[in-house]
Amino acid sequence: MEKLIKELNGHSNSRIMLMSNGEDYFVRKMFDVDRNLERMQALSTIVKMPEIIDSSYNCIDMEYIKGLDVCSYLMYNKPDKLIEFIIDTLNKFSADSTIKDYTEIYQDKLSQIDFQYFPFTLESLLDRLPKEVPQSIYHGDFTLDNIIYRENEDSFYMIDPLTSEYDSYVFDIAKLNQDLICGWFNRNTKVNLDAKMKIIHDAISYNYDCAKYNIFTIIMLLRVFPYCRTKHDQSFIINNVESLWI
Repeated sequence: MEKLIKELNGHSNSRIMLMSNGEDYFVRKMFDVDRNLERMQALSTIVKMPEIIDSSYNCIDMEYIKGLDVCSYLMYNKPDKLIEFIIDTLNKFSADSTIKDYTEIYQDKLSQIDFQYFPFTLESLLDRLPKEVPQSIYHGDFTLDNIIYRENEDSFYMIDPLTSEYDSYVFDIAKLNQDLICGWFNRNTKVNLDAKMKIIHDAISYNYDCAKYNIFTIIMLLRVFPYCRTKHDQSFIINNVESLWI
C-alpha cells in the first residue's frame, strides 16, 4: 500500500512527495510535470538520473536517490569530485552545439519582469545581453540543489531537469552561478561555503569563458524573482542583481 512519508521542498508549481510502497521508497511529482519528463528522457543516457518508475498525466513516479545534498557534501569533503562531475557534465552538454539567436526569447521572458526593483530597464538589459549563444543539450535548472551525492556509489546524480526556452549549457552555467557567486542554495543556512564556491566557480570559468559573464546570471536571478515567497528572498535577488550589474 502506498504511503506518504513527507512533502519535499520545491520551487515550482509542482507538488513533490517522498512515498513508500512496502519497504520501497520513491518520489512522486505531481502537476506541471511534462517539462520534467521530457528532459529526464532526453538526459537519461548522458548523466546519472533517477529511474522513471511510472508516468501518467500530470504525475511522475521516480526512483528515490538516497544521498547527500551538495551543501552537506561540501561540509565534509573537498570540492574536487564535484568539480570533476560538473565539468564532465558540461563537456557532454556542449559537445554538439549550434549558434542560435535568443533575442526574441529574451524579450518574451524578460517582459514579464517588473523592473521597478532593479537598477536598469528592460531595454538596457537587452542591450548588454549577447544575442547569439550556442544551443545545446542542457539541464534547464542546473543548480547545486539539483545534484545529489550517492555515498554507496561514490557518484553524483542530477535531479529535476526542466525543458526551457533557455536551451543551452551557457544558461546552465549561469544557473550554477546563481549558487556559486550569489549563494542562493544555502542562503537560509549558517554554513559558510564561500571558499569552496569560489574554487568551483574558478574551475568552471577556466574551462568556460561564459561563466565570467555576470549578465547571464542576472537573467537567471530574474527568472526566480516572481516566485520569491518572502521579502528576504526578494531582497536577496534584488541585492545580488544590483551587485552583478555594476
